[in-house]
Amino acid sequence: MYLASLALLHRKGVETKTHAGLISAIGLEYVKTGELAPEHGRALNLVEELREEVDYTICREIMREEVVSVITRAADFVMCAEQICAEDLNE
Repeated sequence: MYLASLALLHRKGVETKTHAGLISAIGLEYVKTGELAPEHGRALNLVEELREEVDYTICREIMREEVVSVITRAADFVMCAEQICAEDLNE
């Protein structure tokens, strides 16, 4: 999702320095404009929250259901990003 987000932002000439900046820029450049559905913005936020919890919390366990949900959301996000980027090739 991170790399797909970078690709999307690159299309619009937007650079970010942090994960939070990337998430904010995706919200402004794609979710608010309707190019990405709000659930994709929420998924990006959720994945970042989980990443931080797992990286910085000693006792955080991720349940199988959570993993399946995140993988599904990530796949959907990446597929939409690929479709948006593919539009550039068709122009």
